[in-house]
Amino acid sequence: MEMFEYSDPAGAKSVPNTQPLVAALAEFGAEDWAALREFAAERRYMKGATILPAADAPPALNIVTEGAVQVNGGAGETTLAAGGMFGVSRFLDPNLPDVTAATPSGAVVLMLTQPGLNRLAAWRPRTGILLLGALGALLSRQWRDAGRSF
Repeated sequence: MEMFEYSDPAGAKSVPNTQPLVAALAEFGAEDWAALREFAAERRYMKGATILPAADAPPALNIVTEGAVQVNGGAGETTLAAGGMFGVSRFLDPNLPDVTAATPSGAVVLMLTQPGLNRLAAWRPRTGILLLGALGALLSRQWRDAGRSF
């Protein structure tokens, strides 16, 4: 895969409706979702299932691809729909405590570990760059919403 779409100066690509569309991952096209799925583990959870904490689970970035996940952490409780990400802080710093997460209605979650991110960045650099940009934007918004800036 090339880093840039030279045949389209604007770089615009249509994204199928089957892909989660949220602000943080809006630039992900079908190829990016396929690349992410290549390096992340897909987990399916039934209604009422606990997603986190899992015994001895490695820190992972969790991305909801179907359904909804209720997350409880330092910023309070929130419900994430398709495209929502959780476990970001612990993914970036394994020494931080993890959030708790459960699904009230069932969900499909992609779990990307640090080794998975390393492989993704090496083999699919465009997707790795987009994902890291999305994480940076998400954390920046969270800092702003908390009344902080750096």
